[in-house]
Amino acid sequence: MDILEKFIRKVAYKFPKGYPDINNPEDRALLFELLDYDNLLNETQLSRGQLKKYDTRISKFVDQFLDGRPFESHSKSDPIKVDTLKINGKEYTQEDEREDIFQAIKSGSGTILAKGTSGGESVEVSTSDFIKTADYGGRGAGSGTEKEDMALADANSNLKTLNGGKPVNLLVNGTIYSDIVGAITVPKTPKADFAFVDKGGSPKIFISHKDGSRPNDFQQYGGLTHSKVVDHPEVQSFIKAVKNNLEDDSQMERGSGFRRRVEDPELIRVLVYGVDFKSKTDYGINNVQVLYQGPLKYQAVPGKLNTFSVFSNHTINNPEVPQEGYYPYFYVTFRTNRNQFGVKDSRFGVYTQAWRPTSKEI
Repeated sequence: MDILEKFIRKVAYKFPKGYPDINNPEDRALLFELLDYDNLLNETQLSRGQLKKYDTRISKFVDQFLDGRPFESHSKSDPIKVDTLKINGKEYTQEDEREDIFQAIKSGSGTILAKGTSGGESVEVSTSDFIKTADYGGRGAGSGTEKEDMALADANSNLKTLNGGKPVNLLVNGTIYSDIVGAITVPKTPKADFAFVDKGGSPKIFISHKDGSRPNDFQQYGGLTHSKVVDHPEVQSFIKAVKNNLEDDSQMERGSGFRRRVEDPELIRVLVYGVDFKSKTDYGINNVQVLYQGPLKYQAVPGKLNTFSVFSNHTINNPEVPQEGYYPYFYVTFRTNRNQFGVKDSRFGVYTQAWRPTSKEI
């Protein structure tokens, strides 16, 4: 069973006939939307590029291999038990050192081949054939916060290597924060996903975290339902424009999507940094210092003892307004059984300009 067949079986219940009829325009539109929403090819393959996003992800992969635990497969109905990995032209087995395998994956490039058995038969595939399950930050049951959890674990693991596990000073958004010992998750659903704490356990650096490295790699900056957002004239104007562009102003149409550029810079800052936004002051769970995309990394600050700057694939510092492909846009898309602002089957939010450029501008 290949990846597309598995996906279609997973979503078949969403279609009136129990399967997508490609000759039906509504079924075809919904299928294409679901494929785009799940970001199927990128989000379900455990390729080398996906492994290298986070050191923690490489560690999980190496441990699974060394423990002899099988990998779920896109092409095989039975999981694959791997006995040999071929990395950078060299073969590794369960007899090799964990650190050697870890470094081979991290430092090299190109395809990683896996040899083993599936259903009693010998197989050889690339790791792209392995399903990126929720354990690796893929979609599926239990995956809701897995990417943030993985980024948090990765940030803590790398932080411990900076000064032998002792407190360090971190430079974030132009300010040095002293005696930082680690990061903790922020519960519930504020703007901050996690926070760096000092040796006394006090949160000092509040971070909104997004996955990936490009402006279309992550979902929304924020929703539109909070009282500080929904009553804004731009939001109300967008909702009205959406209804005016629908055949039935209370029903979103399958395959349809609308967007509009957000103009008010203060509204943008509330959406990006939190509803308690203040410029570079009174930071907290709803007024974050920074948005980091992808794994957090550290670099020694020249001339500053035991001080490290924090960076990522893409960084947006409070109170910057995101630019180019990251610029915020209002969007609304068709979502079965989601009802917002009096429009059935709709989902409203603020995303990047690059998220869905084919949506109709209104």
